[in-house]
Amino acid sequence: MATDKRRKTPAQKAKTAAARIARAAGRRRLQLWAAAATAASSAGYPLNVALTITWTTLQTGDKRLGHILDIGTVERERRLWSELRMVAARAGVEWIAARAPEHDRTRGLHLHLAMHLPDSRAMRDALAVVEGLTGAPAVWCDLRGRTLRGGGRVTQGIVAMSACGGWLLQRHVPAGNGSGEHLAKYAAKGTGKAKVEGQHRLSNKLAARARVAMTQGKPIAARSRPISATTPHMVAKTNNGALRPLSGALRPIDKQSTEIKHGARR
Repeated sequence: MATDKRRKTPAQKAKTAAARIARAAGRRRLQLWAAAATAASSAGYPLNVALTITWTTLQTGDKRLGHILDIGTVERERRLWSELRMVAARAGVEWIAARAPEHDRTRGLHLHLAMHLPDSRAMRDALAVVEGLTGAPAVWCDLRGRTLRGGGRVTQGIVAMSACGGWLLQRHVPAGNGSGEHLAKYAAKGTGKAKVEGQHRLSNKLAARARVAMTQGKPIAARSRPISATTPHMVAKTNNGALRPLSGALRPIDKQSTEIKHGARR
C-alpha cells in the first residue's frame, strides 16, 4: 500500500499550531464575552450601543483639527476607550463595554465597540467624543435611530454616521430576538487577527461580571432595564413586515481588564 511520504516543514507546523491556538482562544473569548453580556443585562446594564470605526476610511476623508488619526492605532484605541469611559462616568453609570479590532479585505483595519449608555443625553455626549477624536463630523444625527437599506441588508437603529463613512453609531434594538449577547458574540468572533493592531478587551466591570458568571457556571436570565436609549419606537419592519433586530444586521490600562494584545505591523 502506497503512503504519502510528504512531511510538513517546521515553518508549516508552526503555522498550523498557531492557527489551532488562535481558534481555541477565539472559542474561549466567545464564551466569556457572551457570559459577560448576559450578566450585564441581568444587572440592568445591557450592551445597547454599537460603534464601528474604519480607520483606513477616516485617513482618506476630510478631517477637522484635533483628531487622533496621526498617532498609532493602539494609542487611538486607548484614547477613544478612555474618553468614552468618561461619558459613562458623566452619565452616572458603570463603564460596561467591550472592544474588538478586526481586519478584512473590504474595510481593512476597523474597530467594533459595544457599550452601555443609559439615555439620549449620554448618546449625544458619546457622539461628540467620536466626532472630535476622528475629526469626521456626522453627516446627520437622529437619536431615535434610522433604518437604512443597502447592499441587500436592512440596518436598524442608526443614530449617526460620518460623511466619509468612516464611523457608524447605532442604538441596539432589543425586539425581534435582538440582545446585547448577540452584539458581544459578533464582536468576539473577529477575523484577520494576524493583521490586527490593538486589544480585544472587556471593561473592568464587565470582566468582573463575566468571571462571576463563569465561576458559577449557571445560566443567567437576561433582563433589560427600561431605558430611553432602546425605546419601542425604534423597532422597524422589513419589506415583509417582520421585525429585524440590529444584531442581525451588524456587518459593518485597567489591570483587571480582559485583553488580548496584538503586535503592531512593521
